[in-house]
Amino acid sequence: MDKMLKANKEDPKKVTDYHVFMMGLSNIIAGSDTTAVSLSAILYNLVKYPDTMRKLREEVESYGAEGRCGYPNVSFKESQDMPYLQAVMKEALRVHSATGLPLWRVVPEGGAEISGRFFPAGTVVGVNTWVAHSNEDVFGKDAKQFRPERWIEAEKENGQRLKEMEAYYMPFGLGSRTCLGKHISILEMSKLIPQLVRKFDFELERPEKEWETTNVWFVKPVDFRVKVKLRKTM
Repeated sequence: MDKMLKANKEDPKKVTDYHVFMMGLSNIIAGSDTTAVSLSAILYNLVKYPDTMRKLREEVESYGAEGRCGYPNVSFKESQDMPYLQAVMKEALRVHSATGLPLWRVVPEGGAEISGRFFPAGTVVGVNTWVAHSNEDVFGKDAKQFRPERWIEAEKENGQRLKEMEAYYMPFGLGSRTCLGKHISILEMSKLIPQLVRKFDFELERPEKEWETTNVWFVKPVDFRVKVKLRKTM
C-alpha cells in the first residue's frame, strides 16, 4: 500500500486514487477466498484421515510441553519449526489447490518451445495446478493420495527429489505472477491450524461420502459439514 500511495503521489494521472483503492480491495478479496479454500482442504483431510490428525496433534502437544510452542497462541516462527505441520499444509494444498483452472501466460516475442512443440509469440498457454500436482513421476505412484509423509521422506532421502517436488508445487502460482498474498496466507494457516487441532475435535457429518466442490476458478467446497466439539483435555 505504501508503494501504491507513493506512485500515486509521484504521478496521480498514471496511478490514480481508483488504482490505489482497487489494489487494496483486490488483495483483501483474493486473500479471503484462497485462504478459506486452503484451510478447508487442510481440515477436511485431517478429519478424513484420523491417523494424520493424531500425528499432528501429538507434534503440537509435544512442542507445547517442551516449551517450543506457545499457549494459547502459536507464533509463526514456532509453526515453521514443526515439520509435520508444514508437511500437512503442503500436502493438503497439493491435493486440493485453491485454483482449478490454468495459470495463463502469453508467449513472448520470438516464440517458445514447450515439451518439443513450438508456440509462436502471442500464444496463450497455461498449466493447471491440479495437473502438475498429480504428476506421478514427481510425486510418486500414490500422487492422488493425501500423504504428508512424502515431503518428510523426500527431505531425508536426498535434496534433489525434494527440490523437484517443490519445483512442481504451485498452489500460489510461480514466478513473477506468484500470488501477492502467499506469505500472509501461509502465516494465517500456520498459526490457526495448530490451535484448531489442539482445542477441538472434528467429525464429518457424512464420513462415507466425499465432499463436493465447484470449480469457478477457485475450487470451493459446497457441502463441507462437520460436528465440532471442545476437546475434553481442554
